Amino acid sequence: MLKKKTFTRQAVMMIIAFMSVICFMALPVSALEAFEINAYDIKMTVRDDNSYDITETIDVAFSMQRHGIYRTIPMYTYYGRSVAIKDVKVPSHNYSVSTSGGEMTVKIGDASKFADENEKYVITYRYIIGDDRNSEMDELYFNLIGTEWDTNIDNVSFEISMPFEFDESAISFTYGRYGSLSKDAVEYTVDGTVIKGRLNGRLSPYSALTIAIPLPQGYYVNAKIRLEPGEVIEKYFFMIIAGLFALAAIIWLRYGKDKAIFPPVEFYPPHGLTPADIGYIIDGKVDPHDITSLIIYWADKGYLTITETEKKNVFSKRNFILARTVDELPPSARNYEMEMFNKLFVTHGNGKMVTTEQLRNNFYNTVNRVRSMILSRYQHKNEQIYRISGEIASFGVKLLAYAAAVISMFSLYNRMESDPVSTSVVISLIMAAFVAVPMGMLADMMFQWKTIVPGKKLLTVIKRVLISLIVLFGILAMSAGYGNFQFVIIGIAACFFLMLISMYCRKRTELGDKYMEKILGLRSFLISAERDRINALVEENPRYFYDVLPFAMVLGVTDKWARNFEHITLEPPEWYRSNNPYRFYSSVAFVSVLNSSMSTLQTSMTSSPASTGSGGSFGGGSSGGGSGGGGGGSW
Repeated sequence: MLKKKTFTRQAVMMIIAFMSVICFMALPVSALEAFEINAYDIKMTVRDDNSYDITETIDVAFSMQRHGIYRTIPMYTYYGRSVAIKDVKVPSHNYSVSTSGGEMTVKIGDASKFADENEKYVITYRYIIGDDRNSEMDELYFNLIGTEWDTNIDNVSFEISMPFEFDESAISFTYGRYGSLSKDAVEYTVDGTVIKGRLNGRLSPYSALTIAIPLPQGYYVNAKIRLEPGEVIEKYFFMIIAGLFALAAIIWLRYGKDKAIFPPVEFYPPHGLTPADIGYIIDGKVDPHDITSLIIYWADKGYLTITETEKKNVFSKRNFILARTVDELPPSARNYEMEMFNKLFVTHGNGKMVTTEQLRNNFYNTVNRVRSMILSRYQHKNEQIYRISGEIASFGVKLLAYAAAVISMFSLYNRMESDPVSTSVVISLIMAAFVAVPMGMLADMMFQWKTIVPGKKLLTVIKRVLISLIVLFGILAMSAGYGNFQFVIIGIAACFFLMLISMYCRKRTELGDKYMEKILGLRSFLISAERDRINALVEENPRYFYDVLPFAMVLGVTDKWARNFEHITLEPPEWYRSNNPYRFYSSVAFVSVLNSSMSTLQTSMTSSPASTGSGGSFGGGSSGGGSGGGGGGSW
């Protein structure tokens, strides 16, 4: 029984091995195209401007039903400069022309019928190189047949007419796979300025036939410089940048400019708004400190208490206990307040209290949910703060900023690499993102500078400036050796200022203007309140300092607000408890402690687990190494 199993296993393995060999042997055959080329004739007239009029006559024998063939022609030289391909024609056949990925594709045939078993295709086109920018020599280095034909090619013949006399001894023909130096099978004759010849034998799949003739400098007497897309951009660079700024100005004036407001002095925040609401209205965003300011807001209203616990050692983080003093918030509270308050104590705490340790790496989902609820509230028609047209205008100017970065990166990359235009565009789009993102961060920081929480301001500046400097130094280091340093500098600066302009394009609604007047009026008072007015307000409301404090936090003026009360002895708030009584010695000391405490709370509430050499024809060239060529296939 054991022997039988062993024999069976061996038999199976032999069958598998046999089939693998058969499949492997069949691969080259199955990979070939559904046709062979019985004859391939190339007639090329070289003009004195370094352009070539080419006629290809291809005799095709189909082995399977196909509608026709397609011909691909590279749209760049062997040294990476783009060329123009014009006057493409295919007499006696239907055809279409398209370009993609640095190639032109000529698709020949009719989708409604199959081609005959034997077809003759005649393709004519002009291949324009122009001035090759080589100051040492001119040349004809061209692939008469390229390396991208996946089929056998028989009976290759050619006729090349040159514009002037040349050194016959310098002619070199090579054939075979890319890089081949084989020459012996090519025979040719020279009659004046005309070269005629043929290839004795068959060109196998992916093989080329290439001619290389070094020519004296100035041979192409009428060759004109064809500007590359990157060179065109550099030529008109300042006009393009100016145009981007002009377009941004038009967008801002037409769709993004707010009407002038004249805020009256306000002593209290707008009725019915929470600090989180004001945090959104002031800059159109809901930042983490806008949400965590609700803790102080609730504490001041008597809904919870904050207790600072003792540190275990010098290196321990400060911890806090939040304890609710009411079963639920009043009905007048916002829906996002209800959501956050309940999740705070019921979901993450024991129903009555919660610690910062319980919130760390757990509460961030609730913070994101609250942010979404606040943003959603102000999307309702009657509650909108910013006009939709302003949002679109802001996005449009951001695109202009990105365009400035793309233009400068395209100019840089084109000097660094000689890739086709399509490749350069893709790389430039990617590189521009590494410019636009840090420039957007810096612009956003400048825009909301006055509203950044003081405790976070230095950290924000260091982080964003450091990221930007790393990116800028890297890009400038790349550009330093390529002669377009000024374009990169100006492009990056334009990107920054356009990003900054986009921040001012978020046009407010009438409701937004109404709220902004009151908020700016309050902020102005918080910064520069007169002592007599402060005394009167405190006499009227002894808790005035604490009532306004959470709003001063989201407006970024906590320290200035506290200094206005240095001359007043304040009673410590009942809602903040600490073992260090000296922390409540003055308003400034208390605010310093509170800013630090809120920074710790914010970190705990928002943290998540995830955060933890030269070529050329000189020396004879090689097969497939010249310009032109390409290949084709069937469809």
